[in-house]
Amino acid sequence: MRGGVTQRVLLASLAMGAVVLGCFAILAVAYVSLHHEERQDDQAGDVLAGSNLLEQSVLDLETGLRGYLLSGRTVFLQPYHSAEAAYPAQIRNLDRLTAGQPSLHGRAVRVGDGVSAYVRGWTDPLIDLSVSNLAAARAREAGGGGKARVNALRLQFDALDRQQQVLSAQQRKTD
Repeated sequence: MRGGVTQRVLLASLAMGAVVLGCFAILAVAYVSLHHEERQDDQAGDVLAGSNLLEQSVLDLETGLRGYLLSGRTVFLQPYHSAEAAYPAQIRNLDRLTAGQPSLHGRAVRVGDGVSAYVRGWTDPLIDLSVSNLAAARAREAGGGGKARVNALRLQFDALDRQQQVLSAQQRKTD
């Protein structure tokens, strides 16, 4: 009889241990899954924040340039110069953040190229022109070329942000 009780207690203990281990395994899998989702949400937030920072730099470039052209005073170029110094690193950051997601990365590269082209092809030449002929620079800006370029960039930023939101929603569905 003694062997029977000991055996039953041992079997009950083993069964209880298996249940505890099973519960622990389920909790561990849930934790890893939750942690993975949290990392994805953090990365999505980082992409959106990086996009917003770069877009703000574009707006600062535009604002600084317009303020300068309207007033003729270089003090109004301060936001322009700050944004001009910041945007290359912001482009690199957005590039890094989107590197593992081909469709999103393609949009980020196009946005970065567009911002660089805006500076090299529009704002810098306009500032250079203003040094020798402020009236001509004002006339060129008044023609709407800068506004059209910024509006096109804003559409690209919107598309990038929407793509990130779609990817985030898809990832949440599959997880």
